[in-house]
Amino acid sequence: MSFKTIVFYGSYRRDRQGIKAAYFIFEQLQQRNHEVIFADAKEYSFGILDRMYKKSDGVTTEVKAVCNGT
Repeated sequence: MSFKTIVFYGSYRRDRQGIKAAYFIFEQLQQRNHEVIFADAKEYSFGILDRMYKKSDGVTTEVKAVCNGT
């Protein structure tokens, strides 16, 4: 049985340590033949993560791109 999973790492900090654990999980899932997408918030423009949350009309195009693996 194979799963489709997104490993999302959301830290923007300069000296991020949790990224090591996120990559470990990503690699372990790949070794078990699961379809895995690695999404590092620092590489995407997720506006919700860098400013105060305000209710919006839907999912941003950046979030959709990650979910689609692009």
